[in-house]
Amino acid sequence: MEEITDKDDTASYGGWLNIVGKTMTTLSTISNPFIYFIFMQDFRRSVAKLISCFKKFNNAVYPALA
Repeated sequence: MEEITDKDDTASYGGWLNIVGKTMTTLSTISNPFIYFIFMQDFRRSVAKLISCFKKFNNAVYPALA
């Protein structure tokens, strides 16, 4: 919100702080699916069902387009 309203002063803290902040938020976002996969059995089942649907879809026989 501060960036939108032009009150963002993070550039005055130096470049390294911005890099650390952006890296932390990106790593947090990337790690969430792995955490869900490790700790939630329902999530693992859903992923397995999704993968099996793709396998069935890829193995389907399609008529040749004429």
